[in-house]
Amino acid sequence: MFEVEELPGSIIPYHSHSQEETVVVLEGALRLNVEENLSVVEEGQIAVIRENAVHAYASVGKNPARVLIGLSGGPLPASRETDPDDEPEEEFPYSL
Repeated sequence: MFEVEELPGSIIPYHSHSQEETVVVLEGALRLNVEENLSVVEEGQIAVIRENAVHAYASVGKNPARVLIGLSGGPLPASRETDPDDEPEEEFPYSL
């Protein structure tokens, strides 16, 4: 498990992992897109992303998002970025 801080408006592009990912928002909020299903994960909330699910997220709001990220099954594997041609047509992130 590791902690990251994402500045408002920062985007983590579409990617996937071979392991389940758990995202715990400690401060701020994230707009999460998991296989075109959008949600906002706010302070104190947890999102679990199944293995191999294509996902992206952005820090939304006025303050940075402080987030704990954990992957099941051991050390952090390399993530796989998706082909930009395979990404959804709509822009990400969506406004709140």
